[in-house]
Amino acid sequence: MINVLFCSLLLLIQTFGQNKVQYKDFNFRILKAEHFDIYFSQGGENLAVFAQEVLEDGYKIYAEHLGIETDFRIPVILYNSPNEFSQTNVTLDLIEESVGGFTETLKNRMVVPFSGDYEDFRHVLVHELAHVFQFKIFFPSKFGAVLSGDLFYSIPLWVMEGHAEFSSLGWDLGADVFMRDLIMNDNVVPLSELNNYYGGYIVYKEGQAIYNYIEKKYGVKKIGEFIHRIKGGKNIDQIFTEVFGVTVDDFNEAWIRYYRMKYFPKIELESNFQDFSRIVYNHKKTNSAYNTSPAISSNGDKIAFVSDQSGVAEVIIISSIDGKVLEKLVKAEYSSGYEGLHLYQGGLSWSPDDEYITFAAKSKGKDILYIMSAESGSVQKRFEFTLDGIFSPKFSPNGEKIVFAGLENGQSDIYVLNLQSETLEKITEDIYTDKQPTFSADGHIAFVSDRPDSEEEYTYGSYAVFIYDGDGISRITPRAKYVASPFFDPENGLFFVADYDSACNLYWYSDDDASVLKQTDILTGIYYPSISEDGTKIAFSYYNDYGYDICVVKEPLTKMEVREIPEDMMSDFVYEQRKLDNEVVKNYSPKFTV
Repeated sequence: MINVLFCSLLLLIQTFGQNKVQYKDFNFRILKAEHFDIYFSQGGENLAVFAQEVLEDGYKIYAEHLGIETDFRIPVILYNSPNEFSQTNVTLDLIEESVGGFTETLKNRMVVPFSGDYEDFRHVLVHELAHVFQFKIFFPSKFGAVLSGDLFYSIPLWVMEGHAEFSSLGWDLGADVFMRDLIMNDNVVPLSELNNYYGGYIVYKEGQAIYNYIEKKYGVKKIGEFIHRIKGGKNIDQIFTEVFGVTVDDFNEAWIRYYRMKYFPKIELESNFQDFSRIVYNHKKTNSAYNTSPAISSNGDKIAFVSDQSGVAEVIIISSIDGKVLEKLVKAEYSSGYEGLHLYQGGLSWSPDDEYITFAAKSKGKDILYIMSAESGSVQKRFEFTLDGIFSPKFSPNGEKIVFAGLENGQSDIYVLNLQSETLEKITEDIYTDKQPTFSADGHIAFVSDRPDSEEEYTYGSYAVFIYDGDGISRITPRAKYVASPFFDPENGLFFVADYDSACNLYWYSDDDASVLKQTDILTGIYYPSISEDGTKIAFSYYNDYGYDICVVKEPLTKMEVREIPEDMMSDFVYEQRKLDNEVVKNYSPKFTV
C-alpha cells in the first residue's frame, strides 16, 4: 500500500486531459468526535466508529510528541472503497490505485478510503493525521503562506512522508525488506539527492528508515525537535548541525552504515534464492517495476500476470520456460471497459482447461469480474455485482465456480459465484478482514483472515490461514502480521506466504499431521505464488533490486528447505466493535469557502 501526500492548490492548478467522473451520489453524514468531524456515507457507519477511536488515540500521541495541538476541528472524509475514493471531488486530480489516502493542504481535510483491511485502514488514518500536524507547524497561516510564497518552500518530501510512515507504522516488515534490498544492491539514495526527490515509494521508505535511525541513535524527542526546526530555517545543513551535531554528509554516512551493519550478515541469503528458483521475466531487462499477481496455467507452460511494463497496468501472458511474451490481453486506461486493473492487490486465475483467465477490473466506478479467452482476449462472461470492490478471483478445480474477496459497506467477505446458475453466495459476513480465497480439490475454501478463534477480543492485523469446509471455519496456521496467498497442492498440503521471521517466505502446511514447515529462506520477499495442477511448478513474484520479477521453481517440495516455524505473532491493535452513537451524528450540508 502506497500513501501519497497531495498538495494540490485548487485555486492555482488546473488539470488538463482526462476528466474525473462521479458515478455515485454520496449522502454524507458527520460524526462529531472530540477533535474531528468524520464524514461517512451509507454503509460506512462501522468505519466511522473505528476511525474515531484510531484518530483520537493518534491525536494524543502527535500532540505529545510534537508539543502542539490544533485550533480547529479536523475534517476526515471516509469512503467505503478505493473505487468510491477515486470519485472524490476534494481534489480534481485523477487518483491512481497506488494512492491510499491524502491530506489536502489549505483546509487540512483528510480523505481516506477503506481497502478491506482494518490494519491498513488504521495505518493510512494515522499517516494522514501526521500531515495535519506537519501543516500546522510548517504553514500556520495557509493563505498568508500562499501570498508570501512560503507554501512553495521546498521542504524535502522525505521529511514529511518519512515522518508520517514512521509515526503510523514504526519499523515494520515492509520497510525492513525495502531497505535490505536497497542496501544489498547498493541503491540507497543519499540525503544530498533525497532532499530533491519529490515522488516515488523510495521517499516514504528511506524517510521511514531515517526516522527509525534517529529514534535509535538520538531518542524519540529528537524527531519532534527536527520537525520544528525544519520550519524555522531553510538551510537543511545548518538544521542537521544544530539538531544532531553533525553535518548532513556525516549524518548520511552514519545512517547508511547503521543499516549496512544490520543487513550484511544476511547477505548469504541472496544465494539461497538462486539455489531453488530462476527468473523468467526480469523487471530490469523488460523496463518494468511491478510484475505482480502471477498465475501459472494448469499444465504449467504459461504464466499470466499484471505488469506496468508499458507504463500502465496490463495483463500479459508469457512462457514459463523462457519468459517469451505470448499475449498482451488488457491495457488499463486504454482498453474499453477497463479503467484500472488491481496492480497492488489483484489476482488472476486460469480455468482448469487453460482456455480462460478470470480477473477483476474497474469500469464506470465499480469492479467488474471478467472471464476472458487467454488466446484471443475476447470476453466470455462479464459479471457486475452491487459490491464496492472485487479482489483475487480464483476458479474452482472443476471450473464451475469462482471464489473471490468482495468489499461491501465497509466489510471484506468471501463470495462464491456459481457460473452455471450465475448466483452469488456469501460465505462470510462480519467485520473481520477476509481475503485471498482459494478452492481445494474437495471444495473447501482456504483464505487469509485476522478473525479471532472464538468470542475473544479482536486483535486486528493478526493474520492466519483459515479453512471453510461447508460447516464452519477453523484456523490451520500460526498467526503473523503478514500472511498471504494460500494455495493447495496435490500432496495433501497447502502453501502460503508469511513473515514469521525477517522476510516474506513460503511455508507449507501438511494435512497429514497439521504441521507447518518453512520452505524458503530468502533476503526479501515472495508474493502471489500459484501452482500447476500436478504440483510440479510454482510461479511467484520476487522482490529484488527495486522491482518485482516473475520466477518459477520446479519440484517445490523436493528443492526447498524444511524448517519448523515459531508460534503465533500477534499485532498490537485491539478493537471492540461499537455501534454508532446517532446523538453525535448530523446530516451533511455543503458549505462553500474560498
